[in-house]
Amino acid sequence: MEQFIVAPEQEGMRLDVYLTERIEGSRSFIQSLIKDGHVQVGEKQGKANMRLTPGFEISVEIPEPHSVDLGEWWCILR
Repeated sequence: MEQFIVAPEQEGMRLDVYLTERIEGSRSFIQSLIKDGHVQVGEKQGKANMRLTPGFEISVEIPEPHSVDLGEWWCILR
């Protein structure tokens, strides 16, 4: 889990923009983390368009990537 504290100069930034500057990945990836409930701001679930206030504590849980078993579809796709 990664944790961040919003600095005074970051006041008013959108949550998704703030995290895009700090976590590897596209803004779309960050937005999906937020939408799927992996981002907390204080005790609340984050929202992509949330405007930040200095001192906010942000916690981000980046889930482990999962593999997809193509099984019999592999033969069809080749």
